[in-house]
Amino acid sequence: MSLVFPHTFVPWFRAVAPYIHAYRGKTFVAGLTGEAIAAGKLEAFVQDLAILHAIGIKLVFKTAKWPENLKASRAGKLMMWGVAWGGTSPDGSYFLDLLYGPNKGQANHARFDLPQFNALFERQFLLPDGPEREALIRQAKLLAVAYMPYKVNSHRIATDLLQPKVVGYRRHPFMREFWRYIDIESDTGRTAAATPP
Repeated sequence: MSLVFPHTFVPWFRAVAPYIHAYRGKTFVAGLTGEAIAAGKLEAFVQDLAILHAIGIKLVFKTAKWPENLKASRAGKLMMWGVAWGGTSPDGSYFLDLLYGPNKGQANHARFDLPQFNALFERQFLLPDGPEREALIRQAKLLAVAYMPYKVNSHRIATDLLQPKVVGYRRHPFMREFWRYIDIESDTGRTAAATPP
């Protein structure tokens, strides 16, 4: 046991004790997706479930597939869900769309609606690229971190392995449909697309 543990546990326990007393004996409905299980998070989830059971909180699980979860999330009826995004353009404001209040029920699954954030988003949207716009985006990002409507927990890293006969492949930083620009060189040195039928 760490020597720090007793000093950090007691203040933590005092801070959470009111919640334990308030919710002991209550029943909560929680959604469990196949994506959470496939992502290897089941063991941690079971440990959390055991803790909740030990303090007298009951959970009822509602399972659903991706389309049902997406519909429930857009309707504001899904409390917690794990999803992923990828940058599709070099413009950093793409991710700010996920937090813009009027986008609730669309891209804004968290239903985050902070007037100060919305004002920054609208101002930066009208500006051309430059230091003034970048400063507004930075302020909006700081608000997003402070309020944390989304918990970012990973960053994708892509590694490519190519067959030497693949022709025309260059990873684009944002576009995912690269397949339409590649071909395979045949043994004669000609690409498959250039070979007559």
